[in-house]
Parts: sequence; C-alpha cells; structure tokens
Amino acid sequence: MGVAECEFCGDARESLAVAGLPWAVYKPCMCEGAVANRSAEDREAESRAEEAKETDRRFQVARFFEEIPDHFRDRTFESYRVTPENRAAYLMARNWPPTGGKQSLLFMGEPGTGKTHLAAAIAINQVKLNRAVIFGTVPTILGRIKATFDDNRASEAEVKRIIMGCSLLVLDDLGKEKPSEWVEEVLYEIINARYVKKLPVIITTNVGLKAVEARYAWNGKAITSRLFEMCTGANVGGEDYRRRRC
Repeated sequence: MGVAECEFCGDARESLAVAGLPWAVYKPCMCEGAVANRSAEDREAESRAEEAKETDRRFQVARFFEEIPDHFRDRTFESYRVTPENRAAYLMARNWPPTGGKQSLLFMGEPGTGKTHLAAAIAINQVKLNRAVIFGTVPTILGRIKATFDDNRASEAEVKRIIMGCSLLVLDDLGKEKPSEWVEEVLYEIINARYVKKLPVIITTNVGLKAVEARYAWNGKAITSRLFEMCTGANVGGEDYRRRRC
C-alpha cells in the first residue's frame, strides 16, 4: 500500500483502494494544518456558490426592475449633506449592514430631509458588491406587480417571488400608495415573506408607522407589527432641501 506525506505536518498518509481510478487516493491527514486548509477550501467553494446564486438573483431582478433609477445614481454617502439633525440617521446608514441585531432600517421624517438619499446610498453600495437590489417607491413596485395582469412575460407570482427574495429591498415613500384591499394584501405578503426569510428591507416614510397602520383595515396591525420587530428606526430632521434649492 502506497504512502504520501502530509504537506502540513509531514506524517505519512496511507493510500485508499478505489476501484477504477488510474491514480492513487490518499487518506486525509487530521492534523491542524490539513483540517484548517480543508475548511478554507470549503468556505471558498461556498462563497463561489453564493456568488453564483447572487448573480442569478441580479439577473432575475433586471428582468423587471431598474436596480437604481437614473435620478438617484448620484445619491451617494459622499454627496450627502450631514447636519446635526440627520447625523444619527447618516451614521446608521453609513454603517449598514450592522454586525448584529436588526438588519432592516426605517427612515422617518418630513419631505425633503434626505431619507431617500440615505436609502439610495445604501442600495448603490450593495449593487457595487454584486448584491441583488430592488429600489423604488411603494406605488412603483406595486405597479410593476399589477402590470403582470397584462404582461405575458411573467406572472404576478413570479414578480412577487423576485421582490420577496432579492438581497435588499428598498421601499421608498411607504404611505404614499393608494389604499385598496389588493394593495394591503400584497404589502403584507412582501413584508411577511422578508420577515420570515430574515431578509433586509430599507423603508422611508413621511407619515410614520402609526399612520400606515391606520390606512389598512385588514392587515395594518400585522404589517406594522412585523416592521417594528424587523427595523431600527431613525428620524431624519432638518429643512426641506428641495425648497432650499429654489
């Protein structure tokens, strides 16, 4: 029976009898160096597999959504105007994702205070890391689902599945959507799916969760209950920057 030396400790490794192979197969060494190397190889293989899955998720997103709409591509952390009123929210966004705790964020505040800018900056950074991101206002995303009613390219269920399973979902302007039973049911489906899968969502709102709850008679409490558990909230204060530019 043949032997080979372990490249890490130098001990002999016995060959194993494997029928039909024209080369020798040796018993793995159990020394610390060999075990650590195998673990590193396993981690590398897992990383490559996850990267391939993420590329596929980005492809699926691109079929129906623009990752970052052109209007928001310059909304980076570098272009954000930090003030005492928005500094806490800025730091929370800049350090996302956190190493532990809640992975989702809820930015609240008056119009024009920079909530969407922070959400877009997070999304842009994630796209650079090859993450599958969907970014849009709640009415726009719901409208894309509704468009499947007259679109033979995909079913409502398929587009929902992509929204529910992307690596990061940004729901801008929650509370601006026109309430209806269908809107309420779809919002609940999306939020609940990401809650169950422990996938992050970044939300901006001018009205706050209590107002969102009040808009929906059937699922309002269920939606906001999940968001309270999922999200770390931050108030984004300051003047309306759109008015300042006028």
